[in-house]
Amino acid sequence: GTYGVPAISDVSMENLTEPINSCYSSQCTYVAWSTRDANHQQKISVSKNAQVIFFWTGDNSVYLAPSQDAFEQCSFGNAHRLSGVLDDARKYYTFHTGFQDRTYYLMSGKTNAYSPSSCELGLKTSVEVGESSSDSARRSQGNFVLVVLIVVGFIAGVMMLVCIVYSCRKNRIAAKTTGVNKRLSHRIQLKRRESKNGTHLQSSPTMQLPDGWQLHFTSRGKAYYWHSATRTSQWEHPGSSIRQTR
Repeated sequence: GTYGVPAISDVSMENLTEPINSCYSSQCTYVAWSTRDANHQQKISVSKNAQVIFFWTGDNSVYLAPSQDAFEQCSFGNAHRLSGVLDDARKYYTFHTGFQDRTYYLMSGKTNAYSPSSCELGLKTSVEVGESSSDSARRSQGNFVLVVLIVVGFIAGVMMLVCIVYSCRKNRIAAKTTGVNKRLSHRIQLKRRESKNGTHLQSSPTMQLPDGWQLHFTSRGKAYYWHSATRTSQWEHPGSSIRQTR
């Protein structure tokens, strides 16, 4: 625990036997109240769910002031007494801070035989309850886990979007290829029907040519037919037109 700084001259370690044994929380802070030492702790900061143990040697009791103004003015009009008769007899009181972030204003409620009161002589302490280092570490760890989850979720969303776009593009390409194949198959079937019906007669360049016709080839290797008498040329085999007219 943390003892009153500086040490109280009229309080010895023997006086601390019972207060030390009364500490059972994760953190205990000891505050020594003595009218002989005006420099004792009047403001302390502790973590949540801590114990603040006030001890004294004179005639004192512990009150909770309703506000900071009442604390500063040592006004007991609406103050709430915390210590009981047994606490006053044992000359120490254990205050539990709880889990709220707030400031408690504690002051000595009894007066000495001589004026002014013990509170006016400095027997009062404000207890500020805040976040402990362990709480801060847990909160930081929780924030880190949250950030990691957000990043992982973002990456998963991007990957899902990429997969959807790729799948859609792949489907469009497959549909386009299927359409081309269908049109090509349809054309082949039409040509086969035309060949069977005699409406379209395929001719080979090696087919026997009628008199006056010659076979020639273009620079790209495509066959065409030249008629020397009329000095005309055509792509179709002259034999095709002859067979159709027959």
